[in-house]
Amino acid sequence: MDSNQLIVGLVQALAWPIITFFIVLLLRKPFIELLKNVEKMKWQGVEFEFGQKLVNAEKGAKELSLPSAEKVKLPSFKQDMSLYEKMKSIAEISPAAAVADSWKAVEFATMQVAEARGYDISGNVAGYKIIDKLVADNILDTGTLSLYKDLRGMRNSAAHHSDFSITTSEAIRYVDLSLSFANKLLELAKSEKTSKKKY
Repeated sequence: MDSNQLIVGLVQALAWPIITFFIVLLLRKPFIELLKNVEKMKWQGVEFEFGQKLVNAEKGAKELSLPSAEKVKLPSFKQDMSLYEKMKSIAEISPAAAVADSWKAVEFATMQVAEARGYDISGNVAGYKIIDKLVADNILDTGTLSLYKDLRGMRNSAAHHSDFSITTSEAIRYVDLSLSFANKLLELAKSEKTSKKKY
């Protein structure tokens, strides 16, 4: 084999890898942008759905001007540290458990609002029905309903799908959102009780 044939053989062997490398290099940024908009995608067990829903929920929460998650206090929880700090420490060990546990604060706060409004909550009424009634009674707006549904959907995904992947960072962001939302509901319950005392 002469040198010309060797060169031709090398060019043929390396042509596709070189072309592929340059295509990847050129399309890297558009591909990353495309991935940000993917609602759900699985690849070797990795899920992107929770992260995308979290981003959407955070956008909705900004419009609602929620109170701080760090100051939420629920009487049914023993708190040697703040609930927020406790949920963050759980997230370090088990992100899915932190999501499930911080959602309990939303459920508790929802029941507090229902009780303050005088709703019938006997027989374990589902929280989403209470939220729907609060929206129907013009106590909560549709933006609050949308955030509630987002948080509930993410909690359900984390709790009911064993192969669902959540990072510690995502869990802490969820904790922040859910406890802020719980705080908003607790403030609403307090104002409802205060207004009833006036009459």
